[in-house]
Amino acid sequence: MMNFLKNNKGFTLTDVLIGITLLSIALIAISGLVYFTIKSTFYVANYVTATNIAIEEIEKIRNLNYLDVGTVGAVLPFAQGILEPQSTVIRNGVSYTVERKIKFVSDPADGVGASDECDLDYKKVDIIVSFSGIISGKRVLSTIVSPDDLVEEIQSCTNQPGGILSVLVFDAQGIPVESPVISVYNPSTGNLIDQATPTDGSYAFILSPGQYKVVATKGGYSTDRTYGTDEITQPEKPHPNVIDGEITNISFSIDKLSKFTVYTLFPASIDSFSDSFGDFSKISNYNNVVLDNGQVKLLNTGSGYVSDGFIESVEIEPGSFLSWLNFTFNDNQISGTSIKYYVYYFDGAHWSLVPDSDLPGNSTGFSVSPVDLSSLDVATYSKLKFRADLHTDDTSKTPSIDLWQVSWKVSNETPAGNITFNVRGDKIIGRNSSDQPVYKFSQDFTSNGSGIAYIDDIEWDNYTFSSVGADPDLVATNPSTQPIFLQPNTNLEVKLYFESQNSLIVLVKDQDTLEPVQVASVRLYDGASYDKTNYTDSNGKTAFIPLETKNYFIEVGAINYSSYSGTVTITGDNTLEVFLQRIE
Repeated sequence: MMNFLKNNKGFTLTDVLIGITLLSIALIAISGLVYFTIKSTFYVANYVTATNIAIEEIEKIRNLNYLDVGTVGAVLPFAQGILEPQSTVIRNGVSYTVERKIKFVSDPADGVGASDECDLDYKKVDIIVSFSGIISGKRVLSTIVSPDDLVEEIQSCTNQPGGILSVLVFDAQGIPVESPVISVYNPSTGNLIDQATPTDGSYAFILSPGQYKVVATKGGYSTDRTYGTDEITQPEKPHPNVIDGEITNISFSIDKLSKFTVYTLFPASIDSFSDSFGDFSKISNYNNVVLDNGQVKLLNTGSGYVSDGFIESVEIEPGSFLSWLNFTFNDNQISGTSIKYYVYYFDGAHWSLVPDSDLPGNSTGFSVSPVDLSSLDVATYSKLKFRADLHTDDTSKTPSIDLWQVSWKVSNETPAGNITFNVRGDKIIGRNSSDQPVYKFSQDFTSNGSGIAYIDDIEWDNYTFSSVGADPDLVATNPSTQPIFLQPNTNLEVKLYFESQNSLIVLVKDQDTLEPVQVASVRLYDGASYDKTNYTDSNGKTAFIPLETKNYFIEVGAINYSSYSGTVTITGDNTLEVFLQRIE
C-alpha cells in the first residue's frame, strides 16, 4: 500500500501572479524614487553652475568702466553699454541662457528733477541665468553699480537724456495704496517699458522723452489708467509726456473691488388714501378751520385768524393688507405758524394716540413728511385716523395744508426673471467726437430665472440703473434714490422694480422748460371702483398698475402750476406726458 505525502505542493499560478504584482509595485516605487533622485541631482548641479555663471558675470561687470555698464541698444530706464542683453553659455553639455538687465535708479535722497543735476544716480544690475533639461530652473543675482564721481553721473544723463515720470497711487480716501502694480507701456506698440510695486504707493520712473501709457492696479483692486486720443477723442487722463530733465507728475485712484447683488422684481401692490381738501367728505371732525381752494386754513373771524384749530380724517381701514407704509403731507408753515400731525388708532372702544413705543414721536406730533408707519402691527392697528393741529402766533398769518396721504402694501413684490437692465457709473474717462461723456463703466446685465443678477469686481462709484428697451420699464429702486453709491470692498443689494402688461406711466413736465415737475399729484379714477392718487418722483414720473383695459379720468396738479384734467385709454403699457403751465 502506498503512502501519499501531504502539504508538499509547489506554487500555483495565482501565487506566481500575486508575487509578480507585488514585485512590480515595489519596483515602480523604487524606480520613481531613483528617477526623483536623479532629477534632484541634475537640478542641484545645474543650479550651482548657474550660480557660478551669475557670479562671474557680476564680477566682470564690476570691473567695467561705469559708463560701459549697460546693454547694447537699451533705452531708459535701462542703461546703454557694451554688454549683450542675452547670451548662451555651455557648461558640462548643458546650455545656460544669461540675461542682463541693467536699470538706472533715481535716488530721492539727493533730490529729483531740478534739485538734482542728474536723476540717473546709479545702476541696478540683475543677472538671470536659466537652464532647461530634466528639470528647468534659473538663478538670479543682483548688485548695485555706482559712478565714481559726479562727472560720471552727469555723463550718463548726457549719453541718455531723459526725464522723470512721478506716479502716485491712492485709494478712495486719498490714502496711498501699499504696493500697487504700476506699469508703463509704449502706447504705439503696447510693449511694457517698466513696472514697479512701491510699498509707499509712489514711484519715480526714469524714461526717455516721449509719451507713455500708464496703468495702476493691484490684486483685488480696481484699475485706473491713461488713455490716448486714438481711444477717446478727449481723454480725462491723457497719456503723459516725459520731457528731458523735467518731472511729469501723475496720480491714480484705485481701491478694493465691490459687488452688486441685484434683484429684478415686479413691484408690490400698494393702495392709499388721500385728501386734497376739495370738500369735507373725507373729514370726520374739525374746529376753527376752513377749506379754501383746496387748502386747510385757520378760521378768519374778520379781525384776524384764530390761534388754534384742528382737522381729523375719516377712519381708514384697508381691509386685507400686509403692512402700513407712509403717512405723507404737503403744507406751508410760514414764520410764526406751525402744524403738528398725529396718528390715532381704534382700540376697540375709543380712538387713541398710537403710543410712542410703537411710533416714536407721535405724542409730541410730527412736522416732517413722510412718517414711516411700517413698524405698526396690522393686527393691532387695522384702521387709523390722522389729525393735524394748526397754530399761529400772529393773527395776520395762517399755516395751510394742501394734501395728506397714507399708503399701505396689499401684496408683496414678485421676482421677475430674465430681465435686462443697464448699470452706468458716474466716472467718465473722457468725451467722444460729439462732446458726449464716455463712461468708465456702462454695461447691460440680465437676471437669471430667479430674478437675481450678480455683478462682481466692480469699483466704487455712484451707479445709475435703467431699463433696456420700453418693456418692462424700471419704475423704482431700493435704495430709492439714484445714483446709488457703492463703497469699496462692499456687497450691496439693490432691488429693481419693473412694470409691464396693462400699466400707465405718467410724465409731468413744465410746459416752458420741459423740466420734470416733482411731487405733482396725479389722480387716476374710473368713476366706479378705481380711484388712486400718486405723486411724481424727481424725474416727474409715476406709475399705475395693475389697470384694466378701459378709459380712465386723470387729474394732475402741483404747487404753483395750473391743473390738468383729461381722459386716457389703457391698453397694454401706456405712457402719458402732461405739460403744466407755471403760475407766476
